[in-house]
Order: sequence, then C-alpha cells, then structure tokens
Amino acid sequence: MGIYKGQTPHIVEGLYMCNGKYHKVWKTNFNMPVSYLWCGNYTMCHGWVSSYDGIMESTSRALAANGICPGFEVAESIVTYWWCVTDGSSLVGNGCLRQCWTRGSTVFVSAATPAYINISTPGPGYWQWQFWQMAYMTGLDSDEVCIDSYYCADTRVQQVSGNDVSIPNCNLNLYWGDVPSTARCSSTYMGTIWVDGSDLHFINRNCWEHKMIGNYIGSGGTPGAIYIDTNHYINWVGCTGNIYRACWRLCQFCSTFSNSSGPNPNPGAGYAGALWMDGEFGWTHLAYIGCDGAKYITGAGRDPIE
Repeated sequence: MGIYKGQTPHIVEGLYMCNGKYHKVWKTNFNMPVSYLWCGNYTMCHGWVSSYDGIMESTSRALAANGICPGFEVAESIVTYWWCVTDGSSLVGNGCLRQCWTRGSTVFVSAATPAYINISTPGPGYWQWQFWQMAYMTGLDSDEVCIDSYYCADTRVQQVSGNDVSIPNCNLNLYWGDVPSTARCSSTYMGTIWVDGSDLHFINRNCWEHKMIGNYIGSGGTPGAIYIDTNHYINWVGCTGNIYRACWRLCQFCSTFSNSSGPNPNPGAGYAGALWMDGEFGWTHLAYIGCDGAKYITGAGRDPIE
C-alpha cells in the first residue's frame, strides 16, 4: 500500500499545450485573451502541458534591455499538483491550492482554489492518480515587478479536512534587474495617439506611453494618417510617407483566464473604424471595430497567440 503526492512547478515565458496551442507570456500586453488550454492529452506530473518555453527559475534577466516596459507580462508561474495511491490505498480529503508571487517578504499577487481529492484503488497491483493545475502571470507594474530584486513563485497545498492531502511549499527564485520605471503620466494625456517617425505611439488606459513598430507595406501615404484596412489591421503612415501595418491583431474572444476578455461585443459594421484605448482586462492595448463589425485588439507587445 502507498500514498504519494507532490508538485511540478516552473517559472516560464510560455507553455506549449497538448492540444497544440502555444500560450505566450513574456513581453505580451497585460491579460491578453487566452484560448482554451486545459484540454487534450495529459500526464500526472505535467498536466496538459507538453513542454515549457523559456524556463526562468534560478536565472537572472535584464528587463529593459530585452524590451520589457510597463504594461507587459514578464513570466508565468505554472504548477501541477498530483496525488497517487497504490495497492488498495485511498486518499479522500479537501485541500486549498495556494499560488503566490513574492518580492522579499511582500506577497504581491496570490490565488487560493479549493480542491477535493478522492482516489482509491481496487486492490493489490493497481494504482490511480489525480492532478490539479494552476497558472498565474506577473508583469511590470507598480504593484508587481517594479524594482531590481529577487522574485519568488511560491506554490503549496494546505490541508482543510479529511485525509492529509497537503503538499509542502516549493519556492522558485530568480532575479530581475534593469527594471524600468513604472511611473504613469498625467491622466489628461490618456487616449493620445500619434505617429513619430515610422512608429505609432499612444498613451494607454494605464497612462503609460507605448510604441508600436509596424511592418512596412508600401509608400505614398499621407504622413500621420491612421486607419483600419479591410483585413482589420491598424495601419499608419510615417513622416516620409511610408505605410506600416500592425504586426498582429486579435478578434476578441472569451478568454480561459478569468481576469481577461469576455465575449466579442460585435456592435456591427456601422461602427467600423472606431478606435479607442481599451478599459477592459489589461488596459494596455488598442481596441477598434473592424469592417466586419467585430471588436479587434492590438498592442505594443508580442502577438499573444498563434
């Protein structure tokens, strides 16, 4: 007879999922929509993750030198908790799954999820298992990653009732340096948008200035023009008349993550061309209505999905 339990935690840039989807985190805009990740094949120790992209624990990184600015995600804490019983054993109890990001003694983001563990095996020579998986992002903001320091992802399961389903703390540490200032400009500038040279600049809803570097698509435009094309991309014209298109755009959908987007409002083609600094979910992206009447988003960060 035997009862076994543990966890598989990592700090990562992103996740490759068993359903073929890639969930990007490093250098994406805050709280971007995340497609349905938790499905497909799975394993006891790694859940639905097929592989981790850019494992970061026990490393040191310079943020500004890597293009990280306020309003961008930096990393994700991903953990799979697992319990296994063998040879006629059983494990029935309630626990609380805890996941925190800390800076020194400061806990700046945390999550707690109740979990019911109920596993039993029919007899000798058999085994059964159960797992839970959690993910929590952190980014460059005044109340998250904001100074040069060591940062820690703390994961554990606390006992609530029944058999002991607790799993001790695991602390994964790394150092982030070259952290740029997270100071905000005056709210009176929020919503300002302009073309500077060949780049599109704007003051987002969080009152940070973001800069989008576009793909060159032609010449002969009117300098300073900003418009939405028939493929639902934002375009702008640089000071020399060269035309640039945003590197990515995403038709809003209902996200897997609770602090991200809801369903597409789709107000209709009568609103095509409307453009604004979005006050939903991340507050760091541009939102607009494409010629099909749907809501699209784009931003200065990396394309969040593939």
